[in-house]
Amino acid sequence: MKSFEILQSERNGFAVLAPAGRLDTKTAPDFEKKILELLKGGTRRFAVDFTPTEYVASAGLRVLVMLAKKMAGGEGRLVLCGMQDTVHEVFEIAGFTSLFTIAPTLDEAVASGGGEIRSEKLVERAAALLGRRRGAPARPPVDPDVALLAARAAKALGVKLPEPPPPAAPPSAAPKEERKKGKWFRR
Repeated sequence: MKSFEILQSERNGFAVLAPAGRLDTKTAPDFEKKILELLKGGTRRFAVDFTPTEYVASAGLRVLVMLAKKMAGGEGRLVLCGMQDTVHEVFEIAGFTSLFTIAPTLDEAVASGGGEIRSEKLVERAAALLGRRRGAPARPPVDPDVALLAARAAKALGVKLPEPPPPAAPPSAAPKEERKKGKWFRR
């Protein structure tokens, strides 16, 4: 098994983080810790270079959403770059390619003025892309695998999903007659 490390550098005013290896449930806490240290130190411009990253799991996506939320509202910049096809596919499946600024290379990421997080409601946007909204019933899934992926991604992002409605009781075959306050009525 290959080891995981976070390569860190500075370029054009951006803190460049390059997770090398697999960014999954075992390694995402280390990545989050590094980001929180940089935020505490005042860093507000991040470029995450996925060139050495083999795979990103939902735990890694959660860390990036956390960072994006902290950068929301003009408080900072976040640009993702250097995604291999397998990593880019994870972002596409989760519907996150429209939530983040993604540049092909690190040079383009740090040269651009982009990377602003335009919405303070990043979680809600992510949930909407997954077909879920807070407080609203979920749409019936077309494919159970897609519904499972959406539910896992929503859970990883901290989106509380509403409980599914209880199954409806089957209608009775014939109406019941009842007596209420001296009058008969049908139910």
